[in-house]
This record gives sequence, structure tokens and C-alpha cells, in this order.
Amino acid sequence: MHFCNDTLPLDNIEVKTAIQKEFYESGLLKNKSSVLLLFARCERWFPFIEPVLKQYQLPEDIKYIAVIESHLSNVTSPMGAKGFWQLLPQTAQNFGLEINDFVDERLDVEKSTIAACKYLTQAYNELKNWTLVAAAYNYGINGIKYQMEKQNATSYHQLKLNKETKEFVYRIIAYKTLLSYPEHFGIKRKFKPRYKPTLRNIKIDSSITDIRFLAKHLNCPTLLLKAFNPWLLKNELPNSHQKIYTFKYPVYTNADYSGYISDLLGYSYTPNTDTPDKIINKDTLIQTDSANLPHNHSKQQYISQ
Repeated sequence: MHFCNDTLPLDNIEVKTAIQKEFYESGLLKNKSSVLLLFARCERWFPFIEPVLKQYQLPEDIKYIAVIESHLSNVTSPMGAKGFWQLLPQTAQNFGLEINDFVDERLDVEKSTIAACKYLTQAYNELKNWTLVAAAYNYGINGIKYQMEKQNATSYHQLKLNKETKEFVYRIIAYKTLLSYPEHFGIKRKFKPRYKPTLRNIKIDSSITDIRFLAKHLNCPTLLLKAFNPWLLKNELPNSHQKIYTFKYPVYTNADYSGYISDLLGYSYTPNTDTPDKIINKDTLIQTDSANLPHNHSKQQYISQ
């Protein structure tokens, strides 16, 4: 077994016992429907996450941190961590994410992945080993450095850490193994190639009084617009400083996005339940990417009745 080319020392009885526990005692293999749901989520979201990891030159195995942190869903922990990467507010803001009463960019999959990559890059620059980096994601960079020095350890597997952090790292490896070799565990499921849905981007530098106005202008169901922009916490967005916000919305609005909606908004969704939009806002300046302009949209225009 490997994690980021770091070989798991299965000749160490403690290590072998810990990894077996993750497979057979943690409940990982007990609920096959949950495993199948996880496969579907990985198919949906790895195409969003993997290019960011590549951009930041991180090993592809890093994506399994997000898998065990959130099962690739925009959940909130009792400690206030949010999103696919379960970032705490201070950590997220330290790495460039906006968090306030109206915006929480931890819920933006790609932006939160960028923030996580920045943290993980910093951790690797200090720890020089990806297994230690994975442990630091749970225990903290300074915490791992302190324990390495205190215990005179040279590798993660020599460290005596708390139960949570030990389980965290071995759970990453267990999930990677399960998702990579499901047939070894009696699961008849393999990854099916899936591409990201085709999305358009629209840039807005003014306040939004009601998201329905924008949805109407884009000819996009409000629920779809909200789902693909879960970082917008309310139906409005004050913007007195004219900051540019980028909204994403699907090109093909009639497709079935129920899986994406459930993952991003955190609840089950049945298609075709969105409430029709009735009104459209006036005097909201918008800009769209010139390569992705909707039909009959100019580069810059006002939404108006």
C-alpha cells in the first residue's frame, strides 16, 4: 500500500493492525450503498479537484483527504469547519477565502481546493513528507513538528499521536485502497469516466438584491444557480465596494444535476421541483466571459425588464 509514493510499512504490526481496523471495524465496508454513493461523488468531483492539485504540483492521492473529510459534500462540522476540505474560518481566511454573513467561499469546491493546496504546500515545505503532511491536516503543522522533535522520530509511522490523527491518516489510505480496488472487497463497481458539466461564468461587480433576478436574466432555474454557487449564503449580495464575483451556471439547464445539487447544498433533491422565476431586477451591471457568452448577450449589459 502506498500514499503519495510513501510505502506503508505493513511489517510493523501496529501499522498493519491500524489499517485492518479501518477496513473491518470502522464501518467502511458495512454499508455498501454508502460506498456506491461515494463512488458516484468521486466521479462527479474528482474532475474538479484533480486539475487544481496538478496546478499546484501536489500528488493526486491528496484528493483522498477531501474524501474522508466530507465524503465530497458541503457539510459543516460541530467545530465550524465547512466544505469539501473542512476548513476552519481562520485557516480559510489565511489562505485567501472570503467569509462573512453573505459569502462563504469554503463552499466553493474549486476555491476551497486552492486554499487547501496552499496549506498543504506550506506543510510539505516544512515537513518534507506527504504522510506527515496528511497528519498535519488533522493535527496542525506545528503540532507534528513538535511531536517529531519531542519523540525524535524521522517518519510518521514512528510517531505516537492521538487516536483521531492516527485513524485519520490510515483512513485516507483505506479509502484510497477501497476506491482503487473495489473488487478486492466484493464491490462490483469501478470508476466510470465523467466530465465536468459545461458551465458558463458571469462576473458581477454590483449588489444583487435577489438571486432570482439574475437567474431570470440567465434563463437558469434559481435552484441551479444557487447550487452551483453555494458560497452565496443568502438570496442577496451587498457589494458597495464593487468587488467582482464570478457566478457559474450550467449551459444545459435541462440536464439532471440532482447529484451535484445534493452534494453542494447538502440535501436530497428531486429534479423539476424548482419554483419558476417571476421577476427580474433592474440596473444590475453584469459581465460574462467573452468565450462563454449566452445567446444574444453582449459583453456588458444591464439586466432590465
